[in-house]
Amino acid sequence: MGIIGACWSVYLLQWYITVNALTACVGGGSQCLAVFQASFSYFYGVPIHLLAVGWFSLLTLLAGMRAYGFRRASTVGIAVGALCVPAIIYLDYIQLAVIHAICSDCEIAHLLGIILFVLFIIMYRNDRRNKKNKA
Repeated sequence: MGIIGACWSVYLLQWYITVNALTACVGGGSQCLAVFQASFSYFYGVPIHLLAVGWFSLLTLLAGMRAYGFRRASTVGIAVGALCVPAIIYLDYIQLAVIHAICSDCEIAHLLGIILFVLFIIMYRNDRRNKKNKA
């Protein structure tokens, strides 16, 4: 899921670079251009989806570490993954209340982030359950 999210974010990042060539959202909407051209699509001069690439990549690395037996990776993954919840709420608020446009492709990235966060919660709970069973 993290790899898919990172790839999707790279795809969206390319739109930031060529925003004038954007005509419609892949996800079916037509308001992505308004969202991408807004100043809110940057965080201190850095495109939001560049940050998303890093975030998804970090969570993918943590999931890989967890798969190879490093159990603390699920705990760190929950902490890092939890950052997506307030970020998504903020970005959706900006789209609805300030820009008055919804980027369906951005919403796909948001959905992937939530799914990845939930998967880390499941991994963490399994780790806790396995730890109790060993004791």
